[in-house]
Amino acid sequence: MLDFIFSIIIVLMGFIFIDSNKRYLTKYDQLVLKRIWVYHLFFSILYYFYSRTNSADSNGYWRVAKEATEYDLFYFISQGPGTKFMYVLNYFPAKIINLSIFTGTIFYSFLSFLGFYYFYRIIIDLVPYNSKFIKFNLFPLVLFLPNLHFWTVGTGKDTIMFFTIALFSFSLLKVNKRIHLIILSLFLMFMTRPHVAFLLLFSTSLVFLSTNKINKFQKIFFSVIFITITILVLPQVLQYVNLEKITSIDDVLYRAESQSGNLRGATVGSSIDISSYPFPLKVFSFLFRPLFFDYNGLFSIVSSFENLLLLILTIKIFNKNIFKSIIKAPFVIKVMFYFLIFGTIMFSLSLSNLGIILRMKNMFIPGFLIFILWCLSFQKEIRNNQI
Repeated sequence: MLDFIFSIIIVLMGFIFIDSNKRYLTKYDQLVLKRIWVYHLFFSILYYFYSRTNSADSNGYWRVAKEATEYDLFYFISQGPGTKFMYVLNYFPAKIINLSIFTGTIFYSFLSFLGFYYFYRIIIDLVPYNSKFIKFNLFPLVLFLPNLHFWTVGTGKDTIMFFTIALFSFSLLKVNKRIHLIILSLFLMFMTRPHVAFLLLFSTSLVFLSTNKINKFQKIFFSVIFITITILVLPQVLQYVNLEKITSIDDVLYRAESQSGNLRGATVGSSIDISSYPFPLKVFSFLFRPLFFDYNGLFSIVSSFENLLLLILTIKIFNKNIFKSIIKAPFVIKVMFYFLIFGTIMFSLSLSNLGIILRMKNMFIPGFLIFILWCLSFQKEIRNNQI
């Protein structure tokens, strides 16, 4: 009964959240977001049944938290970032309230829906012109891609990362008013996947320090802050990804190849061997595979259609105005673009399992899609001005 009550409350929270923000949204936007919430809930139920019959990290994050003692909780807290932190997050709802993993999935779905809301707000604030694919408006179509929803509803790291990246990016629109949200998102991100938090912070700093809209004093001030954070955080990041003993570029390459080999057999039937691929092909595999020649059931077919759309749109934005589009992009979109580039380089060197690739690249695909929407909008603006 308690699970049922909490599940109903969480479902209603989604609609209440939309209504509470209607001053920022048109009637059409409110309707779309409500449809996204219902659509997202459908995938949360689908993922729940999928996780019951397939190996899923989210099951372990919830089960261990439910079976943990107070002593275990203090031990998890002492271990710092990573998997143990997920046990800490899930301890209260799973152990104290004794909610089922189904209710936990519904709650995590609400968190990731907040991520969709923040990405939605970024688009309506920063992308002035909508573009079409065939006869369909790309926005909000791109926010209905199935993989974005399926892999962001589990009671685990992927959902937390999707939510925190969206919250951080949205908060950058008004840094002065949302500094508390930036701190919260970076904290949760760092405690979940510290290397990703470092990449996002690094990308933000590069864009900030390269802009001409701030004076030299501000650049020096924030440079000192970033260097200080780097000194404090980088050792933990390197330790987390097991790179603390790296002394040369050969060590980096060896680590990447070892990681690729370790992940190759992680999910039966979904592995591709990228160890012998040239780097450009590794990048292509990370961003645009699986495609139809990687057929491995229903998931791969759905993903192939999504990746084909992403590939077509990527080709479409690469024209004579692509570099101008990047230069003229708003601050937040530039951060997403840098984050995409650095994240793609890092993960394409280490991932070879298609299932893991689908999950991991969900951290970068929303920013990639928003960047594409911006480029198409900017190019449309150029054409309009030339007429």
